Amino acid sequence: MQDHPLFLRLITDIHVGEDRNDRIGTQAIQLMREFVAKANEDRPQAVIDMGDRVMQTSPSEDAKNLKKLSDEFNKLAVPHYHVHGNHDVLHLTRSVNQELLDMGADRSTSKDVGSYHLVFWNPGLEITQDGLTANRDDIAWLENTLLTTDRPCLVFTHVPLDNEAIENPKNRHERRLPYFANYPQNPFIRKIMEQSGKVVACFSGHRHLNTHAQINGIHYITLDSFVKRTKDNPNVPSGAYADLTIDREGNITFQVQGLEPVTRKFTKNPYI
Repeated sequence: MQDHPLFLRLITDIHVGEDRNDRIGTQAIQLMREFVAKANEDRPQAVIDMGDRVMQTSPSEDAKNLKKLSDEFNKLAVPHYHVHGNHDVLHLTRSVNQELLDMGADRSTSKDVGSYHLVFWNPGLEITQDGLTANRDDIAWLENTLLTTDRPCLVFTHVPLDNEAIENPKNRHERRLPYFANYPQNPFIRKIMEQSGKVVACFSGHRHLNTHAQINGIHYITLDSFVKRTKDNPNVPSGAYADLTIDREGNITFQVQGLEPVTRKFTKNPYI
């Protein structure tokens, strides 16, 4: 199969709603209007939303805010794909999220875009007293999806699949609950991806940080929140989103846009 360049635009942790802690949710819709206008001008092959679309306030407020946000996503002139975050499913069901965002009925999905297979994985997101967990059916779905494609894969999921939250906890939640920001099954999930010989990179949100780790050839990249307060001016959201490009040789550029830009470049996974 001939390789072709890939251009995707990623966004996560939009948190429409009230201002809370490190997030300025009251400015999310206006920022989304600007984001949509820029995406329609730049024309990526797809926009990918990695979850936590609402602030998690109440069933009625979350439904109202999700509707506002879905109206903005529907103004995109390019395809858009979504995964759920833990804030999305506390007060609203997955089916409500999927209906408003026109995601279809399946829990997780995948799609060929260019020369790549994009995997939108939606495992468990309920945070209990022990933290998060991914169930067997979701893990089996991921394994089967990787087995049934002959293309290199990019995996998109809300909760990171690396070790960063355990090795470098960023807040009291991550220090108190080891599995607040990753799954206890992460080593097993990573082994499935490694053994497939097809996964180039895995992208996530959730932690409100820009991080990168490479484990056994696979890149694990976390994107910061769209409405996180900037360091220089905590009353202004960063507007962070990322442009992901992969050239014909498989080299990756991950460019975080907004008021706190970051550019990272990675070489092709040597195992693919």
